[in-house]
Amino acid sequence: MKYCGKVVENVVRSADNQQVCCMDFVINDVGKDSLKQALVVEKAYDDNIIAGLMYCTYKTDNLLNSEIKDLIELFEVHDQIFILKEDEVYKLHITKENVHKLFLS
Repeated sequence: MKYCGKVVENVVRSADNQQVCCMDFVINDVGKDSLKQALVVEKAYDDNIIAGLMYCTYKTDNLLNSEIKDLIELFEVHDQIFILKEDEVYKLHITKENVHKLFLS
């Protein structure tokens, strides 16, 4: 797992304070075995955040085989979530709701 953190650190160092566009394919391999471990990598990126865009790509099957609490945590640490179905892209919206409002509606 230290290796994945080093990858993030190397990207940050190589960026040299420039904006970057980065797509992370390593994260899916980590998430295949454990979404909880993938969240450690996600935290390493959050601790070393750089200007620009970072895309974290996961296969849906890997996510659906994870615990719901880890899945929600993953959604919470990302600005936007997209699902790809063939050649169509869907934006997923996740919001935390007040349970009391559900009963009052």
